[in-house]
Amino acid sequence: IETKPKGGKIRLCYTSTPQRGLEILVPVFMKLAETNPDIHLDVFSSFKIYGWDEADKQFEPLYDEIRNHPNMTYHGYATQEKLHEHLQNCHILAYPSIWKETSCLSLIEAMSAKLLCIHPNYGALTETSMGLTWMYQWNEDKNAHASNLYQVLKQAINIMHNHRDAIDADLHLQKIQTDRIHSWQNKVPEWTDLLQSVVSNSNK
Repeated sequence: IETKPKGGKIRLCYTSTPQRGLEILVPVFMKLAETNPDIHLDVFSSFKIYGWDEADKQFEPLYDEIRNHPNMTYHGYATQEKLHEHLQNCHILAYPSIWKETSCLSLIEAMSAKLLCIHPNYGALTETSMGLTWMYQWNEDKNAHASNLYQVLKQAINIMHNHRDAIDADLHLQKIQTDRIHSWQNKVPEWTDLLQSVVSNSNK
């Protein structure tokens, strides 16, 4: 089974737009880094993905916190090719979503790349993850949410350090299941059938 790089830093990543939970992740990661100097957070997050450059301005103070921390790197917007390449060398997706997703491409891509995915049981994340990820209880109170995230990430980092072999097989199966269920090869016929059904019912 092909596994993630072992030894060296444990690399976490956040790969969604900033309003979906980045403000919760950054202080939690800072706290974790105080006692885990060999962890690193890569942040791929920007409204440039939608062409909304102006929307990033309100998040510049948060981006600066990331830029100024030795254990974090702010990448901003990245092409899908660059992001996919980076995910191959990453270990944990940290996604404290406060956004009620209807689906989540960031989560699907991370699951396919065999990352240990950490996220709350909120919106469609539960359905999208198919019970293959590490979910924690979502809480609308941001302090409580941050506390839940901290505990789960602390455990995940410990496992990556000390028990990697115990989860490699699980992450491999996660990839197989994700690619089977969430691939466009399977999704296109599902959407085609749904749209044809809607059209058929509207013509009755």
